[in-house]
Amino acid sequence: MQSRVIDVCRGAAALWVVCVHHTYSPAFVEQLPRVHQFLKAGFLGVPMFFVVSGYCIAASADGCVRKRESTGGFLRRRFLRIYPPFWASLLVVVGAIPLVSCLGYLKSGVYPDFPIESLGQDGMA
Repeated sequence: MQSRVIDVCRGAAALWVVCVHHTYSPAFVEQLPRVHQFLKAGFLGVPMFFVVSGYCIAASADGCVRKRESTGGFLRRRFLRIYPPFWASLLVVVGAIPLVSCLGYLKSGVYPDFPIESLGQDGMA
């Protein structure tokens, strides 16, 4: 049960941060000014997220101490939990750049012009 509450708190903090970056319509701001003020205070979600995440890391470390797990085991688990998703998301973002460019060229029918004269004698730029 405690884990669910912590997950909800972290999720709420993350969503609150997203809300501060959203642009709201004038009609929304006019009809719900208090809600808009609350959502625009989303910068407070950052420290909230860090506090809850810090608690999670401390609780995880405490669990390792209670199980008599080594520091290396704790760090290995943290590494495997953090870095593979980080590198995968980085590859997706970097790979999306040329994909979006190509889709834009296909959709518009306008392709970049690379003059033949810019190529050297050996056919390389």
